[in-house]
Amino acid sequence: SWQMEAACLFVNGFGFFMVHNSLQAMGTELAPNARGSGVAMFAFVFFMGQAIGPVAFRELFASIGPHLPVVLLGLIMLFVGLWFGRRLQVVDAIEAR
Repeated sequence: SWQMEAACLFVNGFGFFMVHNSLQAMGTELAPNARGSGVAMFAFVFFMGQAIGPVAFRELFASIGPHLPVVLLGLIMLFVGLWFGRRLQVVDAIEAR
């Protein structure tokens, strides 16, 4: 139903928003002396992902169907979020010393 699709798109968009903001904040802190270059590299990688993602999904959808790629992407997003969360805790612990 369109209501379920709208709810899924909202949850997906919110999750992407949370990951993107965390990555963008970290991108500005990568090289304090070259902040502009760090943000430019972040933007480059972000937009290349936006350009390559639909092409990769089209190929995956055509070869293995729509369900498995969507589930795999969801799992990848989950593990990337957990990994970044753990990395941030490690960095905070190191900086606290």
